[in-house]
Amino acid sequence: PRLWLLLAGLELCFADWTVASGACRVDSDGCLQSPRYPSSYRNSQNCEVTVADGNSKSINVKAFDTETGYDILEVNGRQYSGTAGPNDVVPSGTITWSSDYSITAGGWRLCLQELCSFGC
Repeated sequence: PRLWLLLAGLELCFADWTVASGACRVDSDGCLQSPRYPSSYRNSQNCEVTVADGNSKSINVKAFDTETGYDILEVNGRQYSGTAGPNDVVPSGTITWSSDYSITAGGWRLCLQELCSFGC
């Protein structure tokens, strides 16, 4: 489903993404979260998320905290870890998440959005 909000004459649109496998989830705001967020994710967790075909919305990183170099979020073939998430990246295809066998962190929350004219 497509969510929208009318804001000062503009429509704030959220694109679809779907958890294809694993414990990641899409919250009631349409944002993607790591497993157990806002609690820490667990060791050895994986998930795959499919981004809607034709997506033109960029990622707005609301939170991002993973074990640097080991617990990896991959978007558009690029790996993100630590505290530097994929802010302003327009995702396509599949997003993957993988945590290793030790040390966890706070996790992440990502929203897809853009300000656009009516009918976006």
